[in-house]
Formats: sequence, C-alpha cells, structure tokens
Amino acid sequence: MRVQGCLLKATVMCAMILLVSAFSSAEDFSTPKPEWQRKAAVYSALNGGVSMLVVIDGVTTIEEYPNGGSHDKAWQLASGTKSFWGPLTLIAEKEGLLTLDELVSDTITEWKGDPMRSRITVRHILSLTSGLPHCKELSPPYLDAIRFTTKHTPGEAFEYTAVSYQCLGEFLKRKFASVKMSPLDYLKSRIFEPIGLSVNDWNNGSDGNPILPWGAHLTAGEWMKYGELIRMGGVWKGKEIIPAASLKACFIGSKANPSYGLTWWLNTRKELPADLVIAGGAGDQRMYICPSLKTVAVRQRNIDLKALSAVKGKDKGDIRKILLERRNAKIYSDAEFCSLLFTGASSKNSAPMVQMHPGE
Repeated sequence: MRVQGCLLKATVMCAMILLVSAFSSAEDFSTPKPEWQRKAAVYSALNGGVSMLVVIDGVTTIEEYPNGGSHDKAWQLASGTKSFWGPLTLIAEKEGLLTLDELVSDTITEWKGDPMRSRITVRHILSLTSGLPHCKELSPPYLDAIRFTTKHTPGEAFEYTAVSYQCLGEFLKRKFASVKMSPLDYLKSRIFEPIGLSVNDWNNGSDGNPILPWGAHLTAGEWMKYGELIRMGGVWKGKEIIPAASLKACFIGSKANPSYGLTWWLNTRKELPADLVIAGGAGDQRMYICPSLKTVAVRQRNIDLKALSAVKGKDKGDIRKILLERRNAKIYSDAEFCSLLFTGASSKNSAPMVQMHPGE
C-alpha cells in the first residue's frame, strides 16, 4: 500500500511538473492572500458577478454568491465552453481516433477540392487560426458551418469565430461515430464522469447537435472541478484523465496570436504569473488557473444566450447589440481582477487580456 501511494504521488507530481514547465517561472509571485481574494471578490460583485469561488491547493478559500447567485445555480459558460475541447482532443488522440495535425478534409471530405480548406488541420481549428470567418449567427448548424469558405490562409491569422468550433463539431461527430458517441457523449464519458462533474444543461442547435462553442451550463462548483483537473496536469485523484505529457500543448500560443493556445487564453503579461491561463466567455464568465500558485478562481455573471436568441422581434445583430450594451454598462477587466487576486493591487495595464466578439 505504501508503494502504491508513492506511485500515485509521483504520477501527480510528474503531471504538475509537465504542465508548469510549459511556461516560464512565476517565482516572483505568491499564493493569493485572503485580503487579495477579498478585493477581487468585491470587484467581481460590483461588476455583476453572481459567483466567486477560489480554491488553493484543493482547499476552498473563498466562496460567495452575490447579486442573486447561489451555490446550486448554474450559469451559461458561453465561450468558456470552448476550453473543454482542446484537452478532449488530446484524449481522442491518445485513443487513436485523431491527431492534432491531421487534415480535417480527410474526414470532412467536402473540403477536399478546396485549395484553402483542404489545408486546415485540427490544430488550426482549436487555435482559431483555421482561416474560417466570423459570422453573425451565434452558432450555425454543423452542416452550414462546413460550407463557409476561408477568409485567410490557414495558420496565418487569428479569427475568433463560432464557425470553427461548429466545424469541429461535425469533424468529431464523424470521428466518434466509430465509438457510437456524439461529441458531448464523448466529453461526458472521458472527462465529466471520471471527475464527478454534473452538467446542468447543454444547448443544442437547430440541427439537434450539441453547440460546441457556448453550450454548457454549470454551477461554479462544478466548473471548478474541471479547473482543478487542469491545474493538476490532467490527473484526478491519482488517475490520469487527460494525457499529462501532451496537455501543455493547449497552453502554447500560435504565431497568429501568442495569447491564445488550443481553446485557452494565455497570459502574456510580466506583471501576472506566467502560467496563468483563462477559460472565458461572454458576460465575463471566467475561470483562471495558475498551477505554479496552486490556484483556481471561478467568477460568473448572469447571462443566457439561449433566452436572448428566443427574444421575439430580435435578430442576431440585435442580440449582439444587447450583449455589447450589457458588457459596456459595467466594464469588467480581467487585468484588474487578476491583478487584485495575484498581487493585491490595481492593474496598471488596461488593455484587454481576453478579446472576443459579443455573444460568444
């Protein structure tokens, strides 16, 4: 039993070393102090936050639900949902179902004759450098998404778009047919169920397929479980869930955008821990993970893209206008929140850390 316990500890330590080694040193920073966490919590609440949860080294240090929130109330993650798919593809790669650098056109054969789309790889889609365009629709059906033509040469430009992820949905749907699962079924069986994560709801598109860019609804506590899994290098209670050796690929930016990896936003600022990564969505849904400081922080805000989409008399342009007005009414800053949490002081750099289109 003693040997078995040592092996489990060694597995966890190796996973954490692999993850942290993907970044430069964060030795100039210390674990968030209680007073720093309090400042960040106040800032979040003043900017419409409905949940604020911080876990340090597996221990909850602050948990608050202002502005009508509660511990059992789930909120739409919006594009925070995107950050599930990078790690999931690594699992699929380990199981021999796909590779990050394979041509998507080998599976979505409709792209074969296209000089640009035939060059798109899985890595291009996950890093939002596929060259596919942004569209006004919040989530085009899978088969509509794969009909979009490229705006840029694959790999040359970053384009924040739901189209790429809906194309990923069709790609994964075809890949996972061999295991008789939808992309969401595979996500649940490979990640959610092994860590005991309960999904409150998941939006489907008009085609009946799960919406990959923004479909998930989770409580802060459930989302935190996923954050802890990532912080621990893909290892959960001594068992490897996500391949630890390849997880670091999610946290390497592209030439087109050094601040975005494979479905994760990355910190490129010296005034914050180098290994800080962010899962973020519209309405300022955020999960911040800093492995070197053993810290995961979740903050959520009230938003319902599905309800907005159902508003009578509103088209997609109106929905984006509503979301933009809501965002600008109380301007939330990742830089300010993170600076308060990790240094205890206000940020001196007001430039956005997470840049996305309203409604995604």
